Amino acid sequence: MIDNEQKDLFTYDDENLAYYARHKLSNGQYCMIAFVEYYYGYSRTLEYFVIFAVANKKKNLNGYFNGDKNNNLTLKMTGTCGTEALYWARNMIHEFEKTVKEKTENSKYDEVKICVMGEDGRRFRCYAKYLQKHGYRITSTQWGLSLIKSFRKDGWHE
Repeated sequence: MIDNEQKDLFTYDDENLAYYARHKLSNGQYCMIAFVEYYYGYSRTLEYFVIFAVANKKKNLNGYFNGDKNNNLTLKMTGTCGTEALYWARNMIHEFEKTVKEKTENSKYDEVKICVMGEDGRRFRCYAKYLQKHGYRITSTQWGLSLIKSFRKDGWHE
């Protein structure tokens, strides 16, 4: 679970098995980041897939994350805030990494991974440019190219 210091940053959604945070940008738009849990039953690895979006309305963010009728964001450019939303997402990823380290040390999992993908190549390259400087590696997965950072009980991370 998330410690008290980070409780205000992330909300846990039991139905979607995800931690998420939302932020209102200076231009009136909203951005949201989610870390969705995925556990492979045959291994001792827990993965968090990162989902990030910017929208004019909260209901469109919720629609994107829940995959319902209010989703009008998929493969669309909606952010007009410059890099403000990306900086916020970067900070949230770094805060979530602290949670992952703690979760790895005090859990049944031998390894916890954070996986970042982009909806398209341009977004992926943008994320890769920054995240590779912070321990994320480009890895080919069954879903395509991903940026992955691993945290292991023995203290080693890639």
